[in-house]
Amino acid sequence: MKKPIKVWPKVVWPVDNKTFLKAFQEYLPKVKPLRKKYKQKCKVLLKKGIPKSKLPKFERPQTPEYNYIGECLVLIAQHLTRKGFFSTTPYREEMIGDALENAVLCLENFNPRKYKNPFSYFTQIMTYAFYRRISKEEKHKYIKQMSIRSMVDFFATQKGDNGEYANTFIKFMRELQNDTIEKFEANKNKKKKPIKKQPKKIIGIEKFMVCR
Repeated sequence: MKKPIKVWPKVVWPVDNKTFLKAFQEYLPKVKPLRKKYKQKCKVLLKKGIPKSKLPKFERPQTPEYNYIGECLVLIAQHLTRKGFFSTTPYREEMIGDALENAVLCLENFNPRKYKNPFSYFTQIMTYAFYRRISKEEKHKYIKQMSIRSMVDFFATQKGDNGEYANTFIKFMRELQNDTIEKFEANKNKKKKPIKKQPKKIIGIEKFMVCR
């Protein structure tokens, strides 16, 4: 007789951590042997000279627990974009897409024996994915504003002119560009700034000793 298919509960917020963990405990023993076979197959194909871009994609078994895990991850990503700083970003859909992609890539890395809180584990992964997306979008915005600046300067002053054209739109564009560019460059310089090491405190008799 066929075993009855287990029906998982409907996913609601907040995600039930115990059921989420149980889904991993049932799903990972099914998917890990398949992942191992897939890696061995890829090694054989690479030795034959097949490039990485043409390797077959790994197909996970579409089981009820896998669908439950997927629904939980979508719900976590959606609610995370409504928290604090993330709620004001204009590219929330891209952030959710990146977060889910990173979470699925790390699916088999979760160890139910070691970690008992999959909600926290994947929330952390998604948070880092959000920050990477924000950093990427800020860089694209900076490049775009630098391109617009050169274009505005071209139309504002031309060869043979004694001065600039008075244009309120050009003035507005320059102010907008300056804010974006200055903010990006300030953050960039802040990251590059080396951290100064604090001198060790001299305690007791050591402060009377002089090294020669």
